[in-house]
Amino acid sequence: MVQNYFTQFSFRGYIALITGLVVSLTTMVANAQINYTRTTFTGAYVPITVGGGATQISTVGTGLGDFTTIGSIASGTEGAAHIPLPFDFTYNGVFFGGGSNFIGVTTNGYVYPTAGATNATKIISAINTNLFTITTPNTTIAPYWDDLTIGTAVNGITGSVLHQTTGSPGSQVMTIQYTNVPAFSSGNVKALNFQVKLYEGTNVIEFVYGPMTATGTVGGSYSISETASIGIEGGLGGNTNYIDAVTGSKTANMSMMTSNKFTTLMNFRFTPGAPVAVVGGTYNVGVGQTYPSLSEAVADLNHRGIAGAVSLNLTDAVYDTTVAGGNNIFPIVMSNITGTSAINTITISRIGSHADLRYRGTDQGGIGNQTGTATIGTTFEPMFCLVGTDWLTVNNVDFTYNGVQGTTAPYQTTNGKVDNSIGVINSSSTDGATNNTFSNFVCTGDRTCTGGGQAIRHFAQTTPTSALGANGGNTYRDFVIKNGTSGIIISGNATFPDINNRIITSSCNTYNIIGDPAVAHDMSNPNASSTSPFGITMTNQSGFTVSNNKITNMSNLNATAFLIDAINIALS
Repeated sequence: MVQNYFTQFSFRGYIALITGLVVSLTTMVANAQINYTRTTFTGAYVPITVGGGATQISTVGTGLGDFTTIGSIASGTEGAAHIPLPFDFTYNGVFFGGGSNFIGVTTNGYVYPTAGATNATKIISAINTNLFTITTPNTTIAPYWDDLTIGTAVNGITGSVLHQTTGSPGSQVMTIQYTNVPAFSSGNVKALNFQVKLYEGTNVIEFVYGPMTATGTVGGSYSISETASIGIEGGLGGNTNYIDAVTGSKTANMSMMTSNKFTTLMNFRFTPGAPVAVVGGTYNVGVGQTYPSLSEAVADLNHRGIAGAVSLNLTDAVYDTTVAGGNNIFPIVMSNITGTSAINTITISRIGSHADLRYRGTDQGGIGNQTGTATIGTTFEPMFCLVGTDWLTVNNVDFTYNGVQGTTAPYQTTNGKVDNSIGVINSSSTDGATNNTFSNFVCTGDRTCTGGGQAIRHFAQTTPTSALGANGGNTYRDFVIKNGTSGIIISGNATFPDINNRIITSSCNTYNIIGDPAVAHDMSNPNASSTSPFGITMTNQSGFTVSNNKITNMSNLNATAFLIDAINIALS
C-alpha cells in the first residue's frame, strides 16, 4: 500500500498535488596532511599577569615585538608582533629554533611560528576562513580567529595580549594570553579571555578558555558580525592540512563561533602524531558520560575515524548549549568519517523516549566542505549537518528550534534563526553523503524564519563530476514535521542525479506527517521575505520512493509568493 494524503490547504495561486507515488526515473536528472591528535580537556583557567612576570605587547610601539602593520605602523586592529621563541619548537614537522626564530602574535586571535625578523614579514589577516584554505596565511595556530581589536575600547572594553614563559629548561611552557579582548572590532560586544600554550620538548599545543564577561557599556549584547574559527593549519593549507577544533575534521569546517557560544568551549590539546581510530562499541553521550556532549562525540569521530561499528547512546533527554544540556556547539557537523562501511556503521540513538536537540541559530558565518568555507551559510543553517557522511543512522532524536535557549534575551536577529533541522550535502564533487537513515523523529521549526526554512534540506551543494559525488541511498522515515514553512527538499544534479533516496514509513499502516493537523496554517510563510511553502520537493532524483505521507494545514500567507506544492517532482 502506497498513499500520500493532502488536506486543508489555503493559498493565493497554484497548487500541485501528486498522489500514490513510487517513482523510478533513470533519465532525470592535495595537500600533505597535518599530523596532530586533537583531544579536549577541562581545568581551571589560570591567567598570567604583568605583576606575575608576564609581558604586555604594546599597541603604540613600532618595533618587531610590538603590534604593527607590515608597514611598521602601530596597530591594535590589524597588527602583529614577533616575539623570540624562548625554546626550540617543532610545528607539524618543521623546526623553529629558540632564540633565532619567533612566534608571531596577531591582534586577531591567532599565532604562527616564523623566521621573520622584520615588520614586513608580519601576518595580519582578519579573514578567519583562511584557516581552512590554501590562501595565506598558513602555518597558523588559532584559538579564536576573528576580526578582534587590542588596545582600543569597543563597547567600553579594552583588551590586551600578554606572554610569559614558565618552567625549567627542557620542559618550559610559553603562554600567550588574550585578556578581556572585545569579541569583535565593533558593536556592543562581550569580553573574551583565552590562551595559547606551547610546550617545550613535547611540542604540544593547547587552547585554554577563560571567562567571558558582558560588562561593557551595553551589557549582555553581541555583534551580529562575529564569525570566529578555531583550529590549527599546516604550511600548505587546505583540505587534510588543517584541523577544525570544533568539528574535529580535516575536510569539514565551521566558522560560526560567536561570543554567545564561547562558554560552551572545552579546552583543546593538539599532540604531534596521527590519531588512533575509535574502536567499535557503544559509547554513552551525555553529562558525566564518555562524551559530555553530542557535538564533542561527533567531533571525535570526525577526527579519529572508526575501526568497527560505533553506537552513540544518548543518555540525556535534552542536548542544547546550556550546562545541563551538555554545552553542545551548534551546528553539529559530521564529515566523511574514515572507516565507515556497510559493516562499520555509526548509530546515534536514545533507548525509549526521544532525545531532543535544541538550537536557535547564528547570524553570520558558514559550514564548509572540501570545495569552500561557506558551502552552507546562515540562510540554510541546519542544527545537524552531514558533509559527505556515509552509513549513519539517527533514531529517536528530535530537532527543536529554541529561540531563547540559555539566555534571558534572544541574541539572534530574525535572519539568524536556524533554518533547517537536518542538512545533507556532499563533501566534494566525488564524495557524496550516502546510505544514511533518519528515523522516528520530530522536527519543530519556526515558520517566521526569514529565509523560509525547511525541516530537511538535502542538496548537491558542490556539482558532482561523477556518480560518487551524488547524495544517494538516504532514508527519512517515521517522522513528524511541524511549525515550519516547508518540509523536505532533496535536490540532486541533472548529470549525476541522486539515486535511491527514500521518504517512507516502516509500516504501510502508518504515515509521515508534515503539518500539525491541529494547528491552522502550521506550514506557512507569515514572514514577508519567506519563500512559498511546500511539503516535499524532489529534483534530479533517480529510483526514489516517496510513500505514506500526510501533508496538511499548508498555507501561502505571502502575496509575493504564489506557488504551493504538496509533493513536487521536477528537473532542475
